[in-house]
Amino acid sequence: ITADAANWTQLRSAIGSMISAYWITAPVTIYVSTAGTASPASPLTGGAFDKLSSAMTWLRGRRITSTGFVTVSMGAGVFTEAAQVNVSHPDGDRIEIVGAALLGGIPADPLSTVKATAEASARAIWATQINMPVDGLFVGSRLRRIRNLGLFGGGGGLGIAYGYTPAVPAPLDPFGAAHGIITDCCSHNFDFGYAVRQGSHVMAERLIGSHSTTSGVLINNAAYLLANSLRIGSSGNHNVWVRENSFVEATDSKADGSIAGAGIFATNDAKVLWTGDSTATSAGGDAGGKAM
Repeated sequence: ITADAANWTQLRSAIGSMISAYWITAPVTIYVSTAGTASPASPLTGGAFDKLSSAMTWLRGRRITSTGFVTVSMGAGVFTEAAQVNVSHPDGDRIEIVGAALLGGIPADPLSTVKATAEASARAIWATQINMPVDGLFVGSRLRRIRNLGLFGGGGGLGIAYGYTPAVPAPLDPFGAAHGIITDCCSHNFDFGYAVRQGSHVMAERLIGSHSTTSGVLINNAAYLLANSLRIGSSGNHNVWVRENSFVEATDSKADGSIAGAGIFATNDAKVLWTGDSTATSAGGDAGGKAM
């Protein structure tokens, strides 16, 4: 290429075209469907992915400008993920993951203490269901919102986790504190249903946590949860476990039916401000933990 103005203009235009293909500059919706594929030909014009992990892998190769916004719309049906799904993104403040409209209202009380009955009840409410036998969703930095998802685990792992988790290889991994919003979701049969960690801060509304092996909600390492209408029950240990200088504010919420531990357990200078529980809620802890 000779160094004349015309050739430089063509080169700049070609480079610009290549770069622009990886920038999202306007609001768009990308779809996830049980009839989708791992690599649809045209995701920005309606081609559907087969599962959330495929959509997020594709999306992490794009940047979203201040004028762009991405809605990841998951259709009704049952999806299966073989491993934890990292839903982090450098521009996560402009990403929302949304399931199909709920089939029924979220109950006023925690689900049944019988695990099979609780799962059947949850599957009758959430139209978008993700079977995650190993681990759930991980937000390592930020994500605007997760909404209308029913997650069903295999007894281990974390249902929806914000901030560094053991599933991330090393403490020096670039993931750390995270933030976002969760609404109208269910986490059933994980080790911990919801985890907010490492200085993360999360707002939540209308969440079900059911039959967690250890705890329905874990808030630790100077994390913060502001919540309304939590329904957490039948955990193997504490329904809500708040640790290490963390703080939970929850209104109109219930943490009933813990199998072995407390309804709410605050320890190591953690604080809990909780209103709305009607039965079987207790608070305990040591080293300065306090339920207010």
